[in-house]
Amino acid sequence: MTREELIHCLESISGTKQLVVENGLMRPLDKIASMSLLQEHNCHRVLRLDMSRAVQWEESIEHRVFLLRPTLALAKKVCELIKSQPNHHYSCILVDCRRSLFDTEVEKQGLFGLVHFHQFNLSLIPLESDLFSLELPLSSSKLCTYEALSMAKTLWQLQSLYGIIPTTYCIGPLAKEVDIHFRNISADQGEPAATADQPISHIFLFDRQMDVVSTLMSALTYESMLNDYFQYSCGKISFGEAVETKLKQKAMWSAGAKAKTLQTSFDRASGLNKMEDMKSFVSNELKGLKDQHKQLEIHISACETILEESTAKSANERFALEQALVQGKFDAAEASKFIENCIRRRLNQWNVLQLACLWSGMFLRTYGYDQLPLFCHLKLRGLLVERQNTPSSALTALREGRRRQSLAAANPALPKKKTMDIWRTNRKANLGYVFSDAYVPLVCRIVEQTVSEGQDLKLKKILGEQNVFCTNPTAAKPDNRIRKAILVCCVGGVTYAEVACLRAFAQNNDFRIIIVTTSIIHRESYLQNLAMVD
Repeated sequence: MTREELIHCLESISGTKQLVVENGLMRPLDKIASMSLLQEHNCHRVLRLDMSRAVQWEESIEHRVFLLRPTLALAKKVCELIKSQPNHHYSCILVDCRRSLFDTEVEKQGLFGLVHFHQFNLSLIPLESDLFSLELPLSSSKLCTYEALSMAKTLWQLQSLYGIIPTTYCIGPLAKEVDIHFRNISADQGEPAATADQPISHIFLFDRQMDVVSTLMSALTYESMLNDYFQYSCGKISFGEAVETKLKQKAMWSAGAKAKTLQTSFDRASGLNKMEDMKSFVSNELKGLKDQHKQLEIHISACETILEESTAKSANERFALEQALVQGKFDAAEASKFIENCIRRRLNQWNVLQLACLWSGMFLRTYGYDQLPLFCHLKLRGLLVERQNTPSSALTALREGRRRQSLAAANPALPKKKTMDIWRTNRKANLGYVFSDAYVPLVCRIVEQTVSEGQDLKLKKILGEQNVFCTNPTAAKPDNRIRKAILVCCVGGVTYAEVACLRAFAQNNDFRIIIVTTSIIHRESYLQNLAMVD
């Protein structure tokens, strides 16, 4: 549907075209339409929009087309480009419904009438077979309503195609807003029809703000660490796919085991004495082993880069403090001393903030008081707690936040851990493995408990009566015997740690889980975006 809508937009613009695409939309465009398909519809050139330089236009091409999201910065850049060469045909394909922002800037620059607007609704983009994303920018509070509306439209489209999904669990205020938008869309455009074969039995709508801890902690899966250090874009990493999907969601130490397995296979070749055995090895195994070995070399290079950025000792110290903070088993003086030492060493300010948000002014004195807006946003979202006159008040607030954001109150006490070794291989494979068993992402715990116990009334006590809602309270709990999928929708983004955790649950319990999200979260970008800092 997305491809057809894009083609419709291009066909509605006459003549030959050169397409200038916002940087954040290049990868989504590549997923939607190939260059050959664009050329079939008279789009002869595709260029990346660079905010720091002019576009190198091809004078022989009739129409100049911009594909972008309507932000103020992009509106000003487009107006600047049009004013530099006003005697050409210009069109803007806006990936959003907020055209008024562009109209205001175009009118302000005296260019009204020189540019024609088209609207393009970017729908779900398949990142993997079970992971789909709207690839929306990481949201500030101003964009939350737009995220909710976009997710509601997506759910309506899905249910129009595959039949109505009978049971929806809403976790958090933004999730309830999605459900309200969905009902409004259904009232305007018609309720999705019920079908005899409904492939999806339950929806879990999850508001990102209900569990910010998962966005701040260092996850130990390979894919999560790749995202932290190299940042995925539309499901792709800059140096290509390193290893198969199964290995990406495993913990970092799995690479070592994989390397040993491959090396053993190579070593076996040196022990072959008979010509028949050697021929069999070359024809049946060698090619596959070489391909895997090449992939593993890329993986090892990535791991080496990660280890250069963070030595084993400092990584262990930081991870151990993170675990202690989320478990509430920390010494306040030691936590404060560790964070202060990080600031004195002028380590990456966002890494320091991740710890400060889990604990919290030396930061301002070191990194500058222009960071005050960031502190304000973090405080409003409950990520940083201002110290009061009594020393215990910050600890009380932090522990209260932890109580709300996890289901620790409903689960057995977690084991005490003083230190952590990220390379330990004998770790038990449970849902907390992504955070070394210190913490289980809230969305995963909710899905797990709903599957095992049905609608859990304890959730309302822990998260608040107003934050938990079910459209069909009498519905049966999800059952793997009926072979229907569970749809998990994360409004506000999802982390690769949560994706790995949900996949582990699905595999362990023979369920099929489909994950739909507004975006994939990169930890540093997430914090930067809270303060709208470049």
